[in-house]
Amino acid sequence: MRVALSYPDRVQAVMSVDSPACSFVEFPGYADKTYQMSKFFKNFDPSGKTIQEVKSVMASTFGNDPDFLKRIERNFWFSDEQSTDVKWIANPQNLFDDLASMYEFPATNQYNGPASMLVNEKSKRFRLEHYSD
Repeated sequence: MRVALSYPDRVQAVMSVDSPACSFVEFPGYADKTYQMSKFFKNFDPSGKTIQEVKSVMASTFGNDPDFLKRIERNFWFSDEQSTDVKWIANPQNLFDDLASMYEFPATNQYNGPASMLVNEKSKRFRLEHYSD
């Protein structure tokens, strides 16, 4: 999406899967919460913990929302529930370092080419009408 906005003449089409970008006007406080979470994740080391211990830390830090904890769990690799060889799938350091640039991208840039965004109608957070822009 960023390349399409920065260099629209170099992009034929855009396909976004899983939580496409949208205006934060629709979700007050979303950017702040995401920043706080990424800051925590940047410093969180899952080494030596089982996935249940990781989820327990997350629950005590962010609340015991089962949907949220399931989403968090998908960001870790672990061989089984008892394994203490839990690792991040993504690199939280890079995500945290790039977060500010993602949220502060100039809103004046536009891409007018073909774009497809997969939005699940069962999503509790995102709705198709949020992506009309």
